[in-house]
Amino acid sequence: MYTFQIHIKNEIISIDNQVCVNIKLPFIPQIGSVLFLSKKLIEQLENKAKSSLISASYYAPQWFYGKSSGCENPTNENLEDLSFSDAIYVRDVFYHADCELVHIELDDINIIE
Repeated sequence: MYTFQIHIKNEIISIDNQVCVNIKLPFIPQIGSVLFLSKKLIEQLENKAKSSLISASYYAPQWFYGKSSGCENPTNENLEDLSFSDAIYVRDVFYHADCELVHIELDDINIIE
């Protein structure tokens, strides 16, 4: 089994270590693969992103839906509309030398298509 740290793509930083969860898989997914996370894992990621407005702003506007769609600078009222449920495509896979942890960044757009 491989251990992965799952991240959500944003335009500010790559591999956001504040918004991530660890999972195990028997293989390394390829870029463009579909990787479904459990509802519990998605909620953990969302709660981490919502823990501060600065962190949430990294995910705006791409991950804000409903009445907050398109918001560039989220407020506390917008946080309920932050959702990572569409993040199912493997965007990037990152490896570090001499490290067993592999980083995966998920996106809502398949860059392979």
